[in-house]
Amino acid sequence: MAILGTAGSIDIAVIKAGYNDWFSDFPGEFAAVVDAARARGARTIVWLTYNEDVSGDTPRRAYQENNVDLRRLVASPAYDDVILADWLGYSTGQRGWFWDGIHAGRTGSYATTDYLSRWIAAIEHRLCPRPWVVGGPVPARCPPPDAVGAVPDPVGIWS
Repeated sequence: MAILGTAGSIDIAVIKAGYNDWFSDFPGEFAAVVDAARARGARTIVWLTYNEDVSGDTPRRAYQENNVDLRRLVASPAYDDVILADWLGYSTGQRGWFWDGIHAGRTGSYATTDYLSRWIAAIEHRLCPRPWVVGGPVPARCPPPDAVGAVPDPVGIWS
């Protein structure tokens, strides 16, 4: 597992993985990843929900089931250090971000990086890394991006 091979300690672990693990023991794999992050010192684990807007009934069903499991697991007191970032909700309808519903194109890469940087800023009670719109104000305390919604121009705000 990549987390255990990481040198040093981790403060915040971000998990956006598992898209190739269809119909596996997702709850067991979730627990193993969380345990590994904790073993490396993570005090917060941010786990992104799975994008369900994909082609193919089989992957869509697998991601839907994983999202159901994620919501149930994160609601447990055993995982009070895990934050569920609603990537599904945030990225829904953003077809230009992905070339197949999962893999990001150029705009999607900017959007993913922006999303994660905003989550980290929100967790750390910091300034947002960028405004939500080109030329707009930078919030003094960054809210979780799920509370605001997708940035309309992820490439523009970082250019």
